[in-house]
Amino acid sequence: MTEFLFKSAISMAVLLAVYHLFLEREKIHKFNRFYLISALIFSIMLPFISITIPKYVTVSEPKAITLGHVTTIHQAEVKGQVQTDIIPEVVAKTEVSQSTVLQYLSIGIYAVVTLILSIRFGRNIFRFHKLKATNPNVPFKNATLVLLEEKVLPYTFMSTIYLNGEEYEQRKIEPELFTHELTHVRERHTIDILFIELLRTIMWFNPLLYFYKRAIRLNHEFLADDSTIDHHLDITSYQSLLLAKLTPISISSLASSINFGTTKKRFIMMTKTTNKVKGLLLRASVVPVVAGLTFLLATQTVTYAKSAGRAATAVILEQPVNTIPTINPDAVADVVLEQAPVLTDSATARRDEYYKNVRIKIEDKSRNLSIDTKYEQLTEAQKDLYLTEVPEKKKRMALTKEDYDYYIAQPDAQYYIDDKKVDASKIKGANLNDFASYRSKMSFADGVKLLQVFLYSQSYFDNHIKHATDRFPGTLYTITVLDKALDYSASAQQIKNVPADGKSGLEHAKDEIAREREKLSYSYPDLIKEIANKSAPRFPGGNGKFYSFFDNNFKMKDKIGDKPLFIMLSINTDGSVSEVKVNGASPEVESEIARVLQKSPKWIPAQEQGHAVKMGYTLSYPSKVK
Repeated sequence: MTEFLFKSAISMAVLLAVYHLFLEREKIHKFNRFYLISALIFSIMLPFISITIPKYVTVSEPKAITLGHVTTIHQAEVKGQVQTDIIPEVVAKTEVSQSTVLQYLSIGIYAVVTLILSIRFGRNIFRFHKLKATNPNVPFKNATLVLLEEKVLPYTFMSTIYLNGEEYEQRKIEPELFTHELTHVRERHTIDILFIELLRTIMWFNPLLYFYKRAIRLNHEFLADDSTIDHHLDITSYQSLLLAKLTPISISSLASSINFGTTKKRFIMMTKTTNKVKGLLLRASVVPVVAGLTFLLATQTVTYAKSAGRAATAVILEQPVNTIPTINPDAVADVVLEQAPVLTDSATARRDEYYKNVRIKIEDKSRNLSIDTKYEQLTEAQKDLYLTEVPEKKKRMALTKEDYDYYIAQPDAQYYIDDKKVDASKIKGANLNDFASYRSKMSFADGVKLLQVFLYSQSYFDNHIKHATDRFPGTLYTITVLDKALDYSASAQQIKNVPADGKSGLEHAKDEIAREREKLSYSYPDLIKEIANKSAPRFPGGNGKFYSFFDNNFKMKDKIGDKPLFIMLSINTDGSVSEVKVNGASPEVESEIARVLQKSPKWIPAQEQGHAVKMGYTLSYPSKVK
């Protein structure tokens, strides 16, 4: 909000200054009308415009470099010693602070003032309709005349001209005045006034809008004066008429009236001329001003690293944002981001094998990071941040007697051999050594239960399962982190791009169970592809890194007792933590755990087909994972 107010105010001020210095005194009134309205619209839209200018720097060897709005630990080797600089993430406090109270107070004041101004705005519009409904109406050319009893100068609102009925009937209103007001009607000047008044109602705290309103109304008078002089061809008599009408009579701020307190400027403008060349140059001069404002307020330079002789990798080194630290490009090779534990050679080799030649596309708005490159071009830090989980290679897993006895005892279970549905009789009495692997799936929904048991023969395992997870099953892997927290249902609807069907989550679960009863949802190869593009929430660097973070910040280890605690939380689509609950903990301990988790660096949210989704997650503490 602060950024919007700052950028829009700067733009409004610059464009208004250009108008008063160069345009207002020139006879290019139609262009000036367009300029003033466009200046307001442009200034309001400018804060929402973002233009990224890439800049590449070449480094001798791109080590692990990733910067963003996260908790990072930078290490640089200085004279043979490792120095650590911890940059903490700004986190929201759970307690209500003084700044929060002031924020709510400010919102309340804004809402009250805006409501009052909105009511006044609506009453002013209603007043015109009431006058029109309760007084005689007379069609007049392309307008309607409303004949009033009170003594007023003619004024215009939309296509209606309000004037004194007695003067009209006695033909005491000069033709020049009718021409003047009809110009307001024909050129729809009221729309401009309504637009600026609406802005003043919403952005009443911006004093620049008052000056814009004065400029717009004066421009309307210039336009009406020009039209009147073109029709009646007598500047002197028209000026004398205006002087005779300078009686201060109160008119609504929404109306266009001849009695506008800038008569001197209008008299000067009536006799002024602007040659075509000068007018064209003045119009053209606006273009560099708008371009300059766009460049200064809507563009940001993003510096990328590339190693000599190799394609650039999209690794953000610096951005013009105060919350992101800046790095000297010449010292890039000495900077190492330690956001993940050092993986063993076998673990990194397995990851390299799994993602070999896969295109990795990462859109992380939370960290202002955009990457679209081959896996091999990622830095080690990026791999450790976003690709911490790699499935193990499939191994034979013999069906145990205990599991077999449990499965066969379930009355409503469904059985599959090599992804083909079979009767329970095919399973009973089977030789357990005939099966190389197995899995089961249990579905529940409001008392409805479905157990599915999948058994795989030795030959099927060799042909379809053994190498299913050797490599990523595709050529593109997408990870998305949003800049805002959306709930799961909203995110899912965005992914599907279809309107909600009105069904509850329970109804959807029942529908899914019904479909699974009818047919197999996925064959094993299809299941592997589905799972590969789904992932649970991941802490930067893995669970071991999370528990190190938690241990370093949790202050009540002596109050948790002997039993482990189960911490349930939700990871939002922007990686933030919410909805923390703890089973088996006192309120005091639960509050402390919630405090610690609010300090957590942004997680990588759960992914579904390359889209971030909100997902619940459960952790146990203490944990053996380190």
